[in-house]
Amino acid sequence: MTNFPAYLLVSHGSRDPRPNMAMLNLANIISQKLSPESVSEHQKQNSDLTTLLTKTKPILIETACLELTPISLHQKILKLADLAVNSGIKKINIVPLFLSPGVHVQEDIPLEIALAKQQLQGKIELCLLPYLGENLQIQHLLEQEFNRLNAEAKIIFAHGSRRQGGNQPMETIAHNLSALTAYWSVSPNLETQISQLVNLGISKIAIVPYFLFGGKIIETTAQQILILQRKYPQVELLFGETLDKNPNLIQLIMELLLG
Repeated sequence: MTNFPAYLLVSHGSRDPRPNMAMLNLANIISQKLSPESVSEHQKQNSDLTTLLTKTKPILIETACLELTPISLHQKILKLADLAVNSGIKKINIVPLFLSPGVHVQEDIPLEIALAKQQLQGKIELCLLPYLGENLQIQHLLEQEFNRLNAEAKIIFAHGSRRQGGNQPMETIAHNLSALTAYWSVSPNLETQISQLVNLGISKIAIVPYFLFGGKIIETTAQQILILQRKYPQVELLFGETLDKNPNLIQLIMELLLG
């Protein structure tokens, strides 16, 4: 029996297969980095982690989607619980790979965990970790992308939440980075913010997506930026990469998993 937990990485889910494949790849990379040959000397000083790494069984890390999936999150938790118990694992850490504290983080995921707990009846402990966007280091990933693009003005482009206060963390990050915010689902939208900067005489604008993975929204936004570039030929519009393209994202998630 091991005191080290199993992990369930939870994302929103998409009809586009690419984000789901990216999640699987992310889980695979993290599993490799937690292997004995990859762990750092600093991590080896953690006695619980050392115990884990001396085991011959592979680390149990799986992925789940909250929506647009044939199996609900609580059903996925139950399946993972069976695997974990059979491996002598006593706890599952559930990791919401969400960037904002919207309805999914505040209500939907806790509800699914509660449903799973009812059926498990104490067979294994379920622990909900903080959502990814709560880590203040996420701001540095955006800052790195803005530095790479090296533009006169900055826009952070996010999905946006209609929940009261749901966009405040994004607004705080934008303030810290001297950037504007633009949202996919709520105001202000990207065209509004670009037009505002053009009217101020800005000649080079960097737009960095606050999205974990690429997909349909990112593709549609890239096309929109091309249209806006033709509309404003006097301005250079640069569209950055999603967070998964930054190699430091893995380390940030690792820190979240290992506490």
